[in-house]
Amino acid sequence: MRPHPYVLFVPAVVFFIFSALSCKKDKIVASPAAIMLINGMSDGTAVIPKFGPDTSTKYFSSMVRVNSRKYARFTSVAGVTPALVAPASDTNSRILSGNLNFVAGGIYSLFISGDVLHPDTMFIKENNLPYFTDSATAFRFVNLAGGGKSLTINLLNDSGNAQFPPLGYKQASDFKKYPDFYNTDTYTFEVRDQASGTLLTTYTEYYVPYLYFMYTTLVISGSTDAGGYVNVFPVYTFY
Repeated sequence: MRPHPYVLFVPAVVFFIFSALSCKKDKIVASPAAIMLINGMSDGTAVIPKFGPDTSTKYFSSMVRVNSRKYARFTSVAGVTPALVAPASDTNSRILSGNLNFVAGGIYSLFISGDVLHPDTMFIKENNLPYFTDSATAFRFVNLAGGGKSLTINLLNDSGNAQFPPLGYKQASDFKKYPDFYNTDTYTFEVRDQASGTLLTTYTEYYVPYLYFMYTTLVISGSTDAGGYVNVFPVYTFY
């Protein structure tokens, strides 16, 4: 006696469903990495970054534009990933073109400096982030100022007490916690030429509640060359 067709069909369907569920269970989803791109170009050039396998220029018009002295967050799959940064004024030119290696779950910062004719980059993986146990904030400085001078940072009217080690070009300090921001109200930092002690610029961070538990990168940009100027702009992140 031949079995009814449904008797053969139903077990086959059940087997297919369980096989599909088993495959989905075993599928591994790539853990992304987080990238903060900071545009510190001294000539006001806006940039367009792309992270991923398709770095062709045909989609540039729909990509995120990062203006000078601004920043934006991106994500990418882990592993060796093609990366491209182009000036918004000429997307056929390249500020960065190559591969970056991202660790799953890693946090990275990509700094853009120089000018459109002489661009430069600095890529770092964020480590040693301070842990907050009280109402504090954390600052660090990054020297992207052209001219190659080493810079020192102190608080206002306290030039003899450096807050961070001297920073050469394309160097970043560690984050340093500053507690009791509410009682302090403001922090004013002075940036000086290490060799001469000349004051180059100041930056004041005013108290606002959202700065609690925040990591603030203070980027020194511009140029220390004769006739140039130096400025500081903040990058706010919670990581």
